[in-house]
Order: sequence, then structure tokens, then C-alpha cells
Amino acid sequence: MISKDHLNQGLEDLKKINGFDIRKFPRFTFGDKKRCKDIFIRAFKFCDQTMDEFIWIKAYDEIIEWMEDTKGRGLFLTGDIGLGKSNIVEKVIPILFFYYYRKVVKVTYANQLGKDMAHFLKMKFITIDEVGVENIHQEYGVKSIPFNEIIENAERKCNIVFISTNLNKDQMLQMYGARTLDRILRCCKLVKFEGRSLRKKV
Repeated sequence: MISKDHLNQGLEDLKKINGFDIRKFPRFTFGDKKRCKDIFIRAFKFCDQTMDEFIWIKAYDEIIEWMEDTKGRGLFLTGDIGLGKSNIVEKVIPILFFYYYRKVVKVTYANQLGKDMAHFLKMKFITIDEVGVENIHQEYGVKSIPFNEIIENAERKCNIVFISTNLNKDQMLQMYGARTLDRILRCCKLVKFEGRSLRKKV
């Protein structure tokens, strides 16, 4: 029987020889349910001071459940407009990870992904807002879908990704393909947002 020490030494040797590495998604917690709800609301209100009042919606319960134990996954927020998806991935998530874990979450928009792919591929934590609005990227006549590359890289390197989109499952399949959607669902907790827009009407 191979001992744990022998196995660990073998893995270390493999790592030196050909870069072999064990894949493991990092896991985080922000506390129990009560604490998570409290810090989520405080972070949300701090990030968006245009609201007259903060309104709790059902989808936020799933965000709180994820905050209690991320289980090594990011978030994939889909659904109706005006319910806080962008606020969560652009502002709340980066604040929480920096404040509690000193982790920098790189915030970007889907239509900016093709501009500096090398930079995005290096990031361990990345949030991509408004997925579905970007055009197919072309470089030297070669077409590519930067979003697909980011997701493939995230799964391979165990990066944490946060995504927001107004697209439904069928639209995601049509635009990015089954392989990318499957990778997203492996790397992220899916949260569907439903309801009327909460945006303040002027």
C-alpha cells in the first residue's frame, strides 16, 4: 500500500518534472446565515446609495446560502433586469472578498474581454457583468469568443468566476455552446432572478 508520504513525494516530483498540480477550488465562508444576511445588506446599501429603500427579493436568499459556504464555486446570476445582479457581481462581491479575505476580484464587462485577454486569464477571481452583450472578437482575422476562453481557463485553473446576464438557458446555449454552459454550472452556483425591476424611476 502506498503511504501518504510516498504519494505526496510523488506528486511533488511530478510537479517539478512537468508542472503537475492538484486541482482544488478554494472554499470561503462569511459566517452564519444571520451574519451573512447582515453584511450582504450593509454592503449592498453602501454600494448603491441611489435607493430610497432596500427591498429583499427571493434570489437574495440563495446568495446568503452561498455566502455561508461557497463550496469552491462562484456565482452565475441570470434573469430579469433591475433586480441587483450587476450591483452584486460588480460591487458587493469585490467588497466582501477584499474586506474579509484580502482577495482582489477583477471587475469587467463582457464587451471588454477581448481587449486584454492575457491579463484576464491571470486573474484568480474575476467578475463578468452583462454577459451576452459582447460581439465576437476578431484578431488578425481569427474569430474567437473571449468569454468561452475565460470560462475554460477558470475551470482548468480552479479560478473563481462571478457572472451576470439577462440571457436565459437557451440563449446562453445558442451564444456560447453546451460545453461552456456546462463549465459555468460546474464552477458557479446558479441563481435565477425573477420579478419586476426595482430600479428607481425618475
